[in-house]
Amino acid sequence: MSENINTLAPSSYQIRVGIKTYSEEKVNYEEALKYRCPNFLHKNGKIYASKIGEPYVAVTVSPYHKNFQSQIEEPVWPVIKGLVDKGYLPVSSCGGHTDPWWEYYFMIAVGTEDQVEEITNAFKNVPNTHMDVYQSVANVHQYYEHGKFKYRPLEELEGTTKGEYRDLNVLLNRNYSNYFFIRVRFSYEKFALIFNPFNIFASHFFHKQEILEFESWKNNLLNYIENDIEYFYG
Repeated sequence: MSENINTLAPSSYQIRVGIKTYSEEKVNYEEALKYRCPNFLHKNGKIYASKIGEPYVAVTVSPYHKNFQSQIEEPVWPVIKGLVDKGYLPVSSCGGHTDPWWEYYFMIAVGTEDQVEEITNAFKNVPNTHMDVYQSVANVHQYYEHGKFKYRPLEELEGTTKGEYRDLNVLLNRNYSNYFFIRVRFSYEKFALIFNPFNIFASHFFHKQEILEFESWKNNLLNYIENDIEYFYG
């Protein structure tokens, strides 16, 4: 079962929302939010918006965008699709790369504490699931320059939850006055080696067991989303 749900903890992850700005060009900022689709597939299998050598930037795209699938990494796409089909609002995810059991995650946006409790209680039904809850995840700034929209990491203290929530209401077709973000991942701590800084035991039995447990968790998670979890009406 899940444990250690850290409610309202500060986020340290690269998540994907813009803070609303205005420009002299009078561009339609909300339309740009709805129709933006700037992330692209890199050779290493990651999907994000910046080029090699630039600061890492990954941008939240509306789940209602016609090309939404192109913005989601393939290993996590079945889960994200299952969530969207059930009415949930994913705002961030990763398919896992070097160590997939701790990089693989998805994040769901909701509007009330009751919905937080409802969803965290639901995902407790999937063994070895860990959840954290945040009230702000914005760290990407959308701005207009030289005739087009661009993105950059937010400077410290630059963003506001008011701007973050306003933008998310546009992206997610909601009218929430508040947001909570539930980050869901595999409880890899249960199966990790206590000390392995250089991955020197990559072929070790416990390492292999962790991979097996992770793959089992993913299968159980997808099956639960497709067949058991209630439709979200938030």
